[in-house]
Amino acid sequence: MVVLHVKSFLNSIDIISKIFLLSASGKISKHDNLPSWNSWTVSNILTLAGLFSYSTFHLSYVVNAENDGPINRFKAVTYAIDIYNKYSGFLLVVILVVIGYFQQSKRVKIHQIFIEIEKIAKKSLKIDIENMITMRLVYTQILVMFTLLSAVEWFNCLMYIGPTTAVLSNCIALCLIPLLVTATVECRVFAYFLLIKARYKVINTLIHNYRSNIDKFNLQPNKIHVIKPKWTLIDDTVFYINDYPQPRKFPDKSAPKKALTSSIKIHIIKLLNFLKSLFTFQNSHDYYDNKAVEMDINYNFNYIDRIMCMQTIYSKLHEIFDLISEAYGMQIIAIIAFQFITLTTLMYDFSMNIVRLLSSNISTSDKDAAIDEIWSSGLWISIYMYKVYSMCYCIHITVDEIKIFLLQILHHKIKFAPFDLFEINLGLFSMIFGAIITYILILIQFDIAQRD
Repeated sequence: MVVLHVKSFLNSIDIISKIFLLSASGKISKHDNLPSWNSWTVSNILTLAGLFSYSTFHLSYVVNAENDGPINRFKAVTYAIDIYNKYSGFLLVVILVVIGYFQQSKRVKIHQIFIEIEKIAKKSLKIDIENMITMRLVYTQILVMFTLLSAVEWFNCLMYIGPTTAVLSNCIALCLIPLLVTATVECRVFAYFLLIKARYKVINTLIHNYRSNIDKFNLQPNKIHVIKPKWTLIDDTVFYINDYPQPRKFPDKSAPKKALTSSIKIHIIKLLNFLKSLFTFQNSHDYYDNKAVEMDINYNFNYIDRIMCMQTIYSKLHEIFDLISEAYGMQIIAIIAFQFITLTTLMYDFSMNIVRLLSSNISTSDKDAAIDEIWSSGLWISIYMYKVYSMCYCIHITVDEIKIFLLQILHHKIKFAPFDLFEINLGLFSMIFGAIITYILILIQFDIAQRD
């Protein structure tokens, strides 16, 4: 079976990110097969040049654009929303690209740790971590988000939702580029957390299998291991368990005392068995219900070393959590803030069009226009709700997978909170939705008061 290695998967994500000026411009060194970061490469120069070109393009067209419809500046809420829609995409692209540029070293460090974990798992745990399922989920997410954003933007520009209408020939490019850049960052974070979840899943599966094998007195290698252990001589550098302690027995005072010669004979037999175990293999004994059960142990299958190896992998995964928070914390905060504002403005427009549609003195043309705007706003609301939910859900299921590892979770509280401002999980999704409803009611009250 062909195994997709994490290095190939991360390189494919980098290719997509480079298109949108977001990828680390590191090269793969030949001696250790790990990416190394260089701040002065052709890719970084192209990133800065691309950011400058887009900024000039966006500002020049938005500032100098003439609109067909008149701007009603007396409708303060609608006018503020239109101004936000014009410049929010530009600001978001600048924030994401600039922060990503200065956080490239941390992003490369994340890739290094993922590659190290894969090497440790293959060398010490004798397993290959399969990344094909994760890759399919990530690329399905990328395809779905890019297709939805492109299709909806093509038929309904997000920049203008009020009385101002779009007449720019490059309106699609102005709006679509920020949407795709944001989606790329979200999909990259989505990929990282799915990779983390897959590795914690491997750890939890191995621990469960080891515990089940011990309970059944069967310590033979599990099917997950690709390298079958063989009989070898005992090595001084490896610690093996070759004798299990007997259950404690309390002396029976009523029983007759054994002779001294019988006691000496028992100690001599134990000494001979100990000397024999130093040079040859033997069947070890485990005691269950005061009955000795014979079990063959493969001495090349060292469970203690494997548990220590899993502890090392766990520590490295915990380090990845901290690096993701540092490398993507500001970007995630910016994305969630802009998504919150955009959802609020879209739901405000959605609510006002419903109010206008239900009014008694509306003409047929205005009714058709209100229905069209309700459908278009509803599509954008659905897309943004899906984006927020997908990010919260992938982090939520990753943390749930980590909590299965109960012994380690007592010492390391796992949560993803960018700069400790708020924790990202499904609770954040419900909190955002509730806050949006609150702000919509406030905006509607402002609009009603202004009309009165």
